[in-house]
Amino acid sequence: MSHHLLPKCGAVLGGDVGWSEKRKHSAACYLAFDEAGASVQTARFTARPAELEESLSALVDDRPLLAAAFDGPFRRDLDEIGVYRAADRVLTVRLAPHIGKPGQSNSPNGRKLNGAANAFVRAALAMGCIAEARYLAAVHPCAVAEAFPTSFLGVMLGEGFPRGTKRRSDKYFERLTTDPRGDRLAGLVMSLLAGRPLRTPLQSFRNHDDRAAIVCAITALCVAAQRYTAVGDDNGYIILPPPVAAGECGLQPQWMRMILNNVAETPGARLIIEA
Repeated sequence: MSHHLLPKCGAVLGGDVGWSEKRKHSAACYLAFDEAGASVQTARFTARPAELEESLSALVDDRPLLAAAFDGPFRRDLDEIGVYRAADRVLTVRLAPHIGKPGQSNSPNGRKLNGAANAFVRAALAMGCIAEARYLAAVHPCAVAEAFPTSFLGVMLGEGFPRGTKRRSDKYFERLTTDPRGDRLAGLVMSLLAGRPLRTPLQSFRNHDDRAAIVCAITALCVAAQRYTAVGDDNGYIILPPPVAAGECGLQPQWMRMILNNVAETPGARLIIEA
């Protein structure tokens, strides 16, 4: 099993990308693990460059990171994308009515998010502590990956949810972390860590940005463990959980079937699975 690729101790970083320079709508999550289990720590900050850099440095404190994942579109050159990407289309067709969809990278908000994501990734890379990328869907020499919490959480659910007033990702986070069978997100972390538990109760996180950063950190753990599903092309890959049998903690079979159909119908789209 490829989860043996993970060392006994290590850490990953998740970044929830915001663009407000006035309100603390950006967040980061430091997920660390040892032989006994894992824990998460979050921080919120504005998108002001100095505050972003200071907050990341304080959270990571020069400790090595196996991988980092960010909730925003970016590609290898960290330049403006400006097109409707294969990754966005694959996670929109068929899936949108059930679990939602990514924004378009060529829309006004998509361009703004792309710019903010590029700045966040650059700030993380500037710390100089992110490991070399060793997974097949790598988009950069360092292990930096793109997360999309709504789809990541949505494909872990056995069924979709109708659109409501509350943000879908918050609904999904609450549904997964309060599942009668046990916390499904914590279950995914335990699976990636070969049975080691997540000691921090995820139900205690109520803030949307903290939750998004946590999902990004779990996304980073997926690529560090080389157990994930990736969809996209040269304009970037979005990382999803590894495919699993129905009811297990990961990407559920009915959504996998839709993704396979979408990849087949999207010119240039690629699907990469390491499990």
